[in-house]
Amino acid sequence: MSRTLAVGLVSIVVLGMGTAVASSAFTTATIERDATIDVVTDANGPISLQDGNSGDVVFQAPSGELTVDFANPAGSTGVNPGATYTLGDTADAGSSGTYAFSVTNTDTASHDLEFAYAFTGSDPDSGVTNVEFTIFDDTGASEGAASEGGAATVTVPSGETVNAVVTVDSTGLTASDTLSGTLTIAAA
Repeated sequence: MSRTLAVGLVSIVVLGMGTAVASSAFTTATIERDATIDVVTDANGPISLQDGNSGDVVFQAPSGELTVDFANPAGSTGVNPGATYTLGDTADAGSSGTYAFSVTNTDTASHDLEFAYAFTGSDPDSGVTNVEFTIFDDTGASEGAASEGGAATVTVPSGETVNAVVTVDSTGLTASDTLSGTLTIAAA
């Protein structure tokens, strides 16, 4: 066999194998990477929640979770019927004012935070906004309000903080009603 013919046959075999390999695809793969995911208190998360300076109703529970509990002051078990409570000062809720709690974006990117409130049970009085979380920037300007009737979305840049003032209105309710529910803060 001549040398030219041998080189030609080897070239054809190599080209044929290259084409066969290039057209095939893998069907499974396993790739492992390390991940560090610690569960921390609300004050230490990427979206940090900290109680404010409006009294004992809002506090960090022993578990580290931010809690709004009108049964927290000694001897209290809830709110009075026909009353309005405000935790914080809607006229001065900026960084040096009075607010129920703060939310800080400790992430390196800006986030849109959506605040929403939902009752655990049914709405005891759909004609009244019974629970409202009004969100303020560090200057004290209102950024929106979330209640059982709607959500508020606030853009919070990296390292910035917004403050919340909580208003509870039990007008028209009786001692058998409940306003308990869940505040959800969703980051996008």
